[in-house]
Amino acid sequence: ALPAPATPPPVTPAPAASAAEGKRNRSSTSPDKLRTLFDRSLVVKSNDPVLRRLREEAVSLEVDEYPFAANYLLRALIEQTMTLYTKKNAKGRWNDKLSDEALTQLCHDLLKATGVAGKALTIVGKAAGGAAQPFSLHSLGHAVHGGSIPTKSALRAISDTWRPSLEAMLKDI
Repeated sequence: ALPAPATPPPVTPAPAASAAEGKRNRSSTSPDKLRTLFDRSLVVKSNDPVLRRLREEAVSLEVDEYPFAANYLLRALIEQTMTLYTKKNAKGRWNDKLSDEALTQLCHDLLKATGVAGKALTIVGKAAGGAAQPFSLHSLGHAVHGGSIPTKSALRAISDTWRPSLEAMLKDI
């Protein structure tokens, strides 16, 4: 036993940790865990009611529950975006009789002419290059007509593949 109470040593406060040091570094959420075709960060500023409704469904339809509907929706969203983009920017080269390949090629040419590069340009060019591309309008249409069975992971991969191109066109609609 001590003969008298001991005085505790003075308390030195620990240096304040910055807010950045207190946060854990984490990876982004896997895109495969997204339950819809796109997250809400896909922006559509166009006043076109069809495009706006397609975007709203693309960010809310559960791909696992309705893979055929999601496949059709993805194709419609891509096609409507390309149609509006070419109508606005093709100056007489667009018409409603363009085949899927011709529409996609026209989009590629317009994107290239405006200086779009990288994935946003490459994907459209490859999709225009042939119906065998898994992300071409023809391939997406194949599932619509029962020629294949779409899966969530394949649809998410296709939507991720198309996203840079869609965003480049959506900015200019």
